[in-house]
Amino acid sequence: MSKLSAEIKKYLLENKLSLDDIKKDLQSLDVDLVADMLEDKLNTYVIKKSGSVEKFSKEKIERSIKDAVASQKAAMTTSDIGIIVDDVIDSLDNDPRKVYKTSEIKNYIKDALLKEGYSKVYKEFISYIKED
Repeated sequence: MSKLSAEIKKYLLENKLSLDDIKKDLQSLDVDLVADMLEDKLNTYVIKKSGSVEKFSKEKIERSIKDAVASQKAAMTTSDIGIIVDDVIDSLDNDPRKVYKTSEIKNYIKDALLKEGYSKVYKEFISYIKED
């Protein structure tokens, strides 16, 4: 058992944490640790599936929506995409956190698509993100 594993086990036993408590803590552990370790507390960051951390980019949201729409040959204007991106940014601005998992950003995009009435694009986006 590694030193880290031993320390974690000791902590869990001392604090009498349930399996549900442990599961909940582990789900947010990487986000919490990255947020605490970042020196830059002003900008928003994303933890990629690979585990790498990068600065949040609205251009990447725009691109993922465009790619999903293009793959299905659906029509969505630049203005339409801007509305969705603005909704996502509003959601991020209403959350005090500054670090998110990619999956959380995708959920904000899905929520914005449904909120703004883009149900067809929503379905296309779901199919698109299942591929990656």
